[in-house]
Amino acid sequence: MLIEMLDLSPLEKLVDAIQNGKWKTAEDLIKLLVEQPTGRSDLSEENFKRRIIKIIKDEYMDCKKKTSREKVTFALLSGHQEEYNEEIPELRDRLIEASQIFTDELCHGEETISNKASDFIKTGETILTYGCSSYVKRFLLKAAETQKFTVVYVSSGSKSLDSEMVKAFSSRQSLRVVVIPHSNVFAMMPRVTTIVVEPQAVYANGGFMAVSGMHVIALAALHYSKTFLVCGPTTKYSPKYGTARDEAFDKIQPADDMLPSIDKNLLGQAYALNSLYDYVPPELVTLFITETGDHPPGYCYRIVREIYGTEEDI
Repeated sequence: MLIEMLDLSPLEKLVDAIQNGKWKTAEDLIKLLVEQPTGRSDLSEENFKRRIIKIIKDEYMDCKKKTSREKVTFALLSGHQEEYNEEIPELRDRLIEASQIFTDELCHGEETISNKASDFIKTGETILTYGCSSYVKRFLLKAAETQKFTVVYVSSGSKSLDSEMVKAFSSRQSLRVVVIPHSNVFAMMPRVTTIVVEPQAVYANGGFMAVSGMHVIALAALHYSKTFLVCGPTTKYSPKYGTARDEAFDKIQPADDMLPSIDKNLLGQAYALNSLYDYVPPELVTLFITETGDHPPGYCYRIVREIYGTEEDI
């Protein structure tokens, strides 16, 4: 499965509502955004919506000039209930500017994360990765500009996606690329120094959703005491608390890639489950690397509170 580059289309819809929507107060705008249907199955659109609502409330309070941003944040975290029904003429222009700044930050987020690569990857190391991730690809290629190391790529089962990743890594002379099947991960792990992967979503408790098969890799890394790094933007952070019983982990995908050698006629008679996602608990993660810095799993809850605000906001 390919973890796509950050899709900003949900954010564009929200920004369009700010620019062209029929609203007069911040309260009207918040209701307008909340009522917008979510057209995607992942958490990204809801996360964008939460971030924009937080920006609206902050800009509203700044316009009223009752207190500083720091005091506003403190008041929100302390449970203070603020009304957002006052009409402020300049609010629309300020929100357009603030949303553009937020969009620019997201567009540069992948570059910011990749620039941290040299802090975690040194010459002579062996880096294992799994999943066709644009963030991980750029992270490792950035490290290859100054370091020589080996990349162990765990096959995802999709020939086209695997070829894309391997081709990208092989294009750098400073990288030695080794491709292994998922079944060989435990045997290869003693030779690995660091694991670098991208999450599908990060939960407030420090656990994360990833492509199926990631949990086994994380367990092998823990067994051999290897560094497990998770690279991804803060837009993937959700205020939800993930568990393996979450409905999101009930999703399955066609088993064609998992059982490519079986005759198609026989495959239709077989009952094969090919799960889409895995849940990796926080105790298996060493560090999360985002555009705002790197932090341990226990810090995820604070990150969520900082970017989304109070329970009322999320």
